[in-house]
Amino acid sequence: MAQATGALTKITGLTQTALRALPAEPAAEVLYVQTLDFNDNQTIEQDATLGGGFRGELEGEEGRRDASGSAVVTLGTSIAFWLKHLIGVPATTDLGTEEAPGPYQHVFRVSAEQPMPVAQAIERDFTSRIATPGRYVRNTDVRIESAAFAFATTSPYQQVTFNLRGASKRSLPAAPMDATPADYGHAAFGLAGLSLLLDNGDTEVCVESTTMNWNNDLDTDLYCLNDGGVRHDLPEGTAQITGEGVAQFDTPALLIKAEADESLALRLTFTRGTGAGTAGNEQLVFDIPLSKFLAPTPGVTGPRGLKQNFSWRAYRLGGQEVAVSVTLKSPRAIV
Repeated sequence: MAQATGALTKITGLTQTALRALPAEPAAEVLYVQTLDFNDNQTIEQDATLGGGFRGELEGEEGRRDASGSAVVTLGTSIAFWLKHLIGVPATTDLGTEEAPGPYQHVFRVSAEQPMPVAQAIERDFTSRIATPGRYVRNTDVRIESAAFAFATTSPYQQVTFNLRGASKRSLPAAPMDATPADYGHAAFGLAGLSLLLDNGDTEVCVESTTMNWNNDLDTDLYCLNDGGVRHDLPEGTAQITGEGVAQFDTPALLIKAEADESLALRLTFTRGTGAGTAGNEQLVFDIPLSKFLAPTPGVTGPRGLKQNFSWRAYRLGGQEVAVSVTLKSPRAIV
């Protein structure tokens, strides 16, 4: 048969409402990725018993599974599904009118009222080039352990890597979980539409690159004797939100700010067109209003321009949840 290719492979995902089961009416959507690599990662372990006068090993047994992998995604209009499973179900506002609804604003933030979904199911369709069973490979009970957002001037395309963990064995179904998945399309947010504000513009620094790392602190060590070697659950712990950056050292602003032990606020805005939220005019905003901040002394590492490294860690005030948010304006009504 013909060779399967990544270009023709269709990847779909859906939100589960309970572990070990798909919804009664699965509503999947097409996922746009650069790469997706997810496996059971089980081990074959050998019985160390000796005897019988033979050097060869007896047949091994499968050990417990560490279902895990990653998805690398270009930051674009198709990011909503991933944000929902990284942060939580968004608060959605219709920016239109009753007569003409849409576009929509989706605000993702840590919230007890709108928590992370239970899990997601991811399915790869290798097309008819691969016979069934084998054409469809499905992983259920998948959660996002962490995400690494990289914002840099070296490429017009910004990138995020999602680290995934699972609590079930893969399956090779005879049919897709949804034969007609929704396809919301994908358009990248380019470097030309990026703006970065520090302290609402009060701190003026030329930032060359920065990151945002979101860790959900999943408990990946929950196994039970009667679960057949798969995880029992993957509950989330604390939301750990950190970042690092590199700025041109043409001002002491960051050094002075760090020396005074002041907090740092960051806002990254990605805009297509007007940013109003209609098709071709989408907007994505990362807002980190409160973070602990460090700025070491720039190293003198050569004759050329010096760089100012800095790092930050978001925190919450007493009695409040962490205020970091990601806001997407788009034509999509429901995430």
